[in-house]
Amino acid sequence: MQLLGTVDVPFGADVIPFTAYQLFVLPGIALLTLVGLAWFMRRTLTGRVIVAVTTDREAATSQGIDAAKVTMLTFTFGAALAALGGALASPMTSMVPGIGASTIVLSFAVVATAGLGQIEGAALAAVMIGLGRSIAVYLEPELEVVIPYLIMVLVLLVRPQGLFGVTETRRI
Repeated sequence: MQLLGTVDVPFGADVIPFTAYQLFVLPGIALLTLVGLAWFMRRTLTGRVIVAVTTDREAATSQGIDAAKVTMLTFTFGAALAALGGALASPMTSMVPGIGASTIVLSFAVVATAGLGQIEGAALAAVMIGLGRSIAVYLEPELEVVIPYLIMVLVLLVRPQGLFGVTETRRI
């Protein structure tokens, strides 16, 4: 990570130093993962089968889909994505007991803000919550813990189904 250096980002009258890893590598990999996952879920047969089983397990099973196999595949794929996220986040976090608790709570805020099952919405909600927390740390550190939930409440007041959530059944 030292090879990438630091980048000074102007914020108001101040300059905030960030590592190039934080500014370029992480967003780049996140964007590639988002595009790849969205393409996989919409354009491949396996992705459509996963959506079918997730949407209506009984109907998918009646069409001859092995729902148990799809569930195992989905769990394995999710674990691989979680491992990727952990590996990318590890250079910037320290190992302490209960490290996962804050991540789980923030993940809930992201999913609730986005709307269940919405990949693009989750990405937008994560960026909103991340930027909100970062700005709060700089301007009002006491509010940093509350900002994700304020964003979630404001979004859910305007759109109870989430940013990209749908209230009707999706066509698969």
